[in-house]
Amino acid sequence: MRFLQSEYKPIIEVIKKNGFEEQEFSFVKKRGRLNIIHTENSQTFFFHRKTETVLNESRQWEKQSSFQFGSEKEELWSDTFDTVLAALSQWLAKLPKD
Repeated sequence: MRFLQSEYKPIIEVIKKNGFEEQEFSFVKKRGRLNIIHTENSQTFFFHRKTETVLNESRQWEKQSSFQFGSEKEELWSDTFDTVLAALSQWLAKLPKD
């Protein structure tokens, strides 16, 4: 899985909106997942994008993406990246700030 620019920018915006700086996090690709690690306490949020090509009702090939995401305690699936961003924002809200 590649870390797409269209995913990177919104993730950085969510991080900044929650009162953190980009430098407080490291982004590590591991086992097909992108791990977002808070460098001060090593807590991790991850997501994985799965893209499939399926035949739709009009008999046309169509790419569909789904996202697996969560933290060390839970793993969830969604069809939209906005859900991933909302979950990231909730995870960030639970992190201790300086």
